[in-house]
Amino acid sequence: MRKKEAWNRKTWIARIAVILLILAISSAVCGCTKPVKSEKAYPAKLNAVIIRCEKSPGEWCLYVTMTLPSPCYRVKYEGLKIRGDTVSVYFKCEKSRDACAQVLTTYSKNIRLGALKGDYSIRIYVNGVLKSSFRVELG
Repeated sequence: MRKKEAWNRKTWIARIAVILLILAISSAVCGCTKPVKSEKAYPAKLNAVIIRCEKSPGEWCLYVTMTLPSPCYRVKYEGLKIRGDTVSVYFKCEKSRDACAQVLTTYSKNIRLGALKGDYSIRIYVNGVLKSSFRVELG
């Protein structure tokens, strides 16, 4: 009977050690306690298209989608500036300090540009870093 008790204690100690090791590795991989630095490549993927606005057919909208590495990341639209033939769109991407799963998530935003006509350069910034730039003819 004593041998079985000793074996059970060793088994439980080993199981607890494995669980602690798994927790330590998962928290190191997630890295959710570190703030986002602007020089890092967030978001993982960014797409943007110009479309006619549904509610205002005479106006143009910019539809932006971003693929983020996990739900830890929060994207905030900060605004746009139109200067001459350049449209600059600004986003802020921050990583929360909460623990979260490593699952790709998508952020999308439809931004009304107005009734623009002519050739424009569209520039999209995330955390002050230019992430996408393209030219488009609106008419």
